[in-house]
Amino acid sequence: STVTVGVVGVSGRMEHRSIVDVMRPSMHHDVAITTSRTIMLDGPLVFNIDKSLAGGRPFDYPLEAKCRFGVMPRRGSAEDVVWIEADECCYSYHVMNAWDSPTDSDEVVLITCRMDETS
Repeated sequence: STVTVGVVGVSGRMEHRSIVDVMRPSMHHDVAITTSRTIMLDGPLVFNIDKSLAGGRPFDYPLEAKCRFGVMPRRGSAEDVVWIEADECCYSYHVMNAWDSPTDSDEVVLITCRMDETS
């Protein structure tokens, strides 16, 4: 599975695009953007096309899976992504805010809505 991450300039045209490999076909419902970074939310809400075609729910939510956050430079490549795994299973679906730390260039602050599970 892959996710396409892009940067649209003030002209409205795509100026940069990267294709990032992800470990599962999960619902990437939101993304955070700071001055220097893009943060992907890779939660354990996973598409299940076979179940959907059989008339079931289109998603699985494996409780053994964990939420991951992919942090990359705004104009970076797939090789630049740093994946940070949550300590436990959860689903982050909406970003409230994100910013680059003013005191530590290696730190980004991310505030999201978080759920222990979804149904």
